[in-house]
Amino acid sequence: MLLVAFFSSADNALLRQIQVKNETVTSVARYLSDYSDRTVPLGAPLGLFIWMVGVVRRNVRWRKLGIACLIATLVAGLIVDVFRVATGRTRPYVKEPDRFHWFSTRSAYQSFPSGHTGVASATATVLAVAVPELTIPCVAFGGAVAWSRLQLNAHHPTDVTVSFVIGIVCGLSFGSAVPGVAIRLRRRKRKKKLPVKAIASG
Repeated sequence: MLLVAFFSSADNALLRQIQVKNETVTSVARYLSDYSDRTVPLGAPLGLFIWMVGVVRRNVRWRKLGIACLIATLVAGLIVDVFRVATGRTRPYVKEPDRFHWFSTRSAYQSFPSGHTGVASATATVLAVAVPELTIPCVAFGGAVAWSRLQLNAHHPTDVTVSFVIGIVCGLSFGSAVPGVAIRLRRRKRKKKLPVKAIASG
């Protein structure tokens, strides 16, 4: 949010450089954007499908992968939606100064962060962490969705960047719980404090 507040002009200048004035390119972006708009309802059935396959095959890893995919997708979507409504940033296509309006329920003022990008990157991260062979396709999918939102003038570069971070964090957090993943987040173990009586007697 500080980056948005201090560098919004540079943000908008970068957006204009990224966009391509070509109808075919815009059509591709629109297709990607419309497809990714179904990521939440698609991510949930995908997670449930993977979980059901794990149940049928009695495979613990598949069951946990399905649950991780489902939860990461929904949590990322929830976090992004809360921020979008709370900040109320003006979308690029709105003919108003780029600023935060705070607590807006209007779509035109829900630019920060990008819901499409956050949810897509969360789903892609879980799959990439659990199945490393899918890393390149998953990264390509997440990047394509982010680009489509910029091309369609629906979000600023900082919007999709923050969403990517949210999606990756959610994906790693839940995907690392799947057995046999390539990347596993570990909690630091706290040193157990000795009871006061034990310290006094020692």
